[in-house]
Amino acid sequence: SPLHAPRPLSRSAPRIAAVAAADAAGQKKRPSLRYITEAEMEERVLAAAIEQGVPAGEAQMYASCSRNIYSIGCVYPTVTVERLEQLLIGPAKAGEGWALLMLQCSRGKLPRLRSEGTALARMKAARAAAARRSK
Repeated sequence: SPLHAPRPLSRSAPRIAAVAAADAAGQKKRPSLRYITEAEMEERVLAAAIEQGVPAGEAQMYASCSRNIYSIGCVYPTVTVERLEQLLIGPAKAGEGWALLMLQCSRGKLPRLRSEGTALARMKAARAAAARRSK
């Protein structure tokens, strides 16, 4: 089975899902995407998979794969990543930020949690927040 490297499947799907969810909730802006811990991501994917009727062992496998993709950019067979993305579509359409974040990471649109790009972005955001607080 071919391996799947993170790549965009549809450039507009996450944005459309976020906007649609915000419109449905009466909000005018997209849900914010913030990095969460890898353990929290794994827990949320596990809960979503179980809620959708995925057997416990299989749900844990998807949760573990999501943790590895999210944190260190692991590569998995295409069928595994596509199924993981199918599990995330419902929560993403509902405006769940963690699901939108995981979809973006699995499609290579956001840097993995443990990367230099993420560290720089988080440091920049922290400095901006500190500057706002000191005003």
